[in-house]
Amino acid sequence: MKKFGSAVILAGGNSSRMGFDKQQVHIGGVSMVNYIAKQLETVFEHIIIVSNTPDYYSPSKYQIIEDIYKNKGPMGGIHVGLLYGKSDYIYVVAGDMPIINCDYINKMKSLINIEINKTKKDVFSCVSRIDGQIEPFNGFYHKKSGNDIIDCIKLDHLKITRLLEERDSMIIPESEVLKFSPNLDMFMNLNTLEKLKTWDKFDDSISIIA
Repeated sequence: MKKFGSAVILAGGNSSRMGFDKQQVHIGGVSMVNYIAKQLETVFEHIIIVSNTPDYYSPSKYQIIEDIYKNKGPMGGIHVGLLYGKSDYIYVVAGDMPIINCDYINKMKSLINIEINKTKKDVFSCVSRIDGQIEPFNGFYHKKSGNDIIDCIKLDHLKITRLLEERDSMIIPESEVLKFSPNLDMFMNLNTLEKLKTWDKFDDSISIIA
């Protein structure tokens, strides 16, 4: 199994802040999730989209899967993504985070390799700390961490950041993150209608498909 090869896009969520399903947002003529996937193709060989409305993406060249544990939030999506991932470390990003920073992804890969060579053991995850808080997305998870996630789901402990704090996670400080993304836009979530209206990166290329 390759060390790095799979990426997972979590396209689910109840979109309560948006007021409609975020999966209906299109950028440049394609769904926001497919827009993210296209960027990830430059870094990963295998891309998984986790969605409980798979018909949105059919037919697709990407692997489309549904949660096994329903209504468990990001925990459920990460779990099934790790289950179907085809590498030791699997990149996970939210389906409303359209800015992919490939340089930062490669930096995380490098840091994971350095840590493994130094400690001779696997890293549970590699994530970032922003404004004092762990950012669980735009990060890597070891495939075996899925076992811990199942345990949390069964106990209904669904706060992924708490699990990351408790395990042997590599947490990149904000000072290092800023070298790659000075305005932290790679962690931006387009999860409200206001953000859609004010985000001008793509001018009028954003649309909502009813």
